[in-house]
Amino acid sequence: LKPDHILIHEERFPTLYLTDFGLNYILDSEIYLNLSNPNAFLGYLSPEQTNLLRRPVSHRSDLYSLGIIFYQLLTNKLPFESTDASKLMYQHIAKEPEKPSMHNNQVNSVIDNIVLKLLKKEPDERYQSAQGLQKDLYRYLNSPTNQFFQIAQDDEKRNLTFQFKMVGREKELDKINDIYHKTSYSSPEIIYILGKTGIGKTKLVATFAEELKEEDPLFFSFKCNESTENVPFSPIIKILKDYLDRQKNNETLLNLLQEKLNEDEKQILCSLFPFIKDLLDWEKENNNNSLAKAGNMLERDRIFPILLRFFEYMGEPSRKIVFFIDDIQWIDHQSLTFLLFLTGKDIIPYYLFILTENQDDSEEIYLKKFHEVNDNIPFIELKPLESKTVSLMVKKILNTNQEIKEDFFKKVEETSFGNPFFIQAILKNMYDKEIISYDKGKWNIDYKKIKKFSSNYYDIYSIMKNRISTLHEDEKDILSMASVIGKEFSIKMLSELYEARMGFSNLQKIIEVIDLCQKEELIEENLFKKGYFHFSHNKLQTMLY
Repeated sequence: LKPDHILIHEERFPTLYLTDFGLNYILDSEIYLNLSNPNAFLGYLSPEQTNLLRRPVSHRSDLYSLGIIFYQLLTNKLPFESTDASKLMYQHIAKEPEKPSMHNNQVNSVIDNIVLKLLKKEPDERYQSAQGLQKDLYRYLNSPTNQFFQIAQDDEKRNLTFQFKMVGREKELDKINDIYHKTSYSSPEIIYILGKTGIGKTKLVATFAEELKEEDPLFFSFKCNESTENVPFSPIIKILKDYLDRQKNNETLLNLLQEKLNEDEKQILCSLFPFIKDLLDWEKENNNNSLAKAGNMLERDRIFPILLRFFEYMGEPSRKIVFFIDDIQWIDHQSLTFLLFLTGKDIIPYYLFILTENQDDSEEIYLKKFHEVNDNIPFIELKPLESKTVSLMVKKILNTNQEIKEDFFKKVEETSFGNPFFIQAILKNMYDKEIISYDKGKWNIDYKKIKKFSSNYYDIYSIMKNRISTLHEDEKDILSMASVIGKEFSIKMLSELYEARMGFSNLQKIIEVIDLCQKEELIEENLFKKGYFHFSHNKLQTMLY
């Protein structure tokens, strides 16, 4: 929502029209970064629309943008402005706006409070409905001299919220930050994160990435799964392709690679990663090398040093690089061997590798392999949340500060085993069964039913299966189409497949299903690639295929 999208037909009774719905789903984040005047578009973008926060885009994003428009009407300026698109997006997620009254002394405290509430970073801290905002504006218009009434009293929050800042992992987050900052002056750093499904490994890394946005490192991610386990160098291929796509206009780097690598080295790289010759405009060479041969242990001494040099040229003191490889228990043998090779090297600073391993699917065998090479590699084992953190998380989900009996928190902890994903599923189950309900501005809890409550969720897949069962058949069909595309898909890909299969297009329906599945945590948006999504758990794709 921005001024250009608001059209007014002037007649006796003016009519207002809104245009360009769904635009933010289609535009790629690279387009944002190359806008000649970023303020004209990014100036009205909500924090969750920047793709730098793991929050779903909802009607509350429009309320944020409306707050920007109100601010501009009151002050004749935007609350956040910059000629640099990256810095402008960072201001949206981290910088607090000044009060409108600081730029226009005719603005009173009630209007200040209304606008600043619309501009809250967290969607759950904004107005939750246009109706609640409308009531406050009418109340002000009916009594403009009353500068002290409490706003948002009629803006009731009736649903559970599952999108909020991470809780209870502050020590672990500090440890990752400390290791990240060591990359400035030492060899590549590796940190290993262990934990069961749903314990918060990906959430921890996502929070770390959110906090680094002002430093603007290069951040790349890859999620391993059973389908990539036998694909040689699968994460390395994805990471290098993403990197070179971003650097295709970096003449300094391209010239460096052209000059420093000899023809034999270029030929080996092109046989490993065919896309390189097109991106770097290298001449095609006839060779019989294959990925299978390249991955052979006998070839390691020849190939790995070349890859190492390639990585060395990618690094730069002014901008660190973070590689996040999720679910390493499914990593292919060649990539694992290369990472072990990197572990013992001291020549490429500015790199951080974050690796996660799911304890449900492994016996920590890969951590043992890394410790055989370097027993000083730091690792974090995520344990179940402590009682006080469970209580805090429950209050976050309920979005309340009201007093709640300790019995309720104990029941949630007992049935969830302190697993954040199970906590969310159990509260949703209680809500659906009306054991907890919201009415007249507060949560009501049926403590008799709480005593008898038991959860049949013993693993994450039964939760996923239950959530899929609540979808309509046409919604399941769209998810099934997404599973056919592969482990990662975009709205554009899904829309094209839908049209090919159904004989007509329905972009609005696809967007609605993606929104719903994000809220249900069936799919997640790529942390660093706007408009691309993957299934939140490996077996979901197989379940839907």
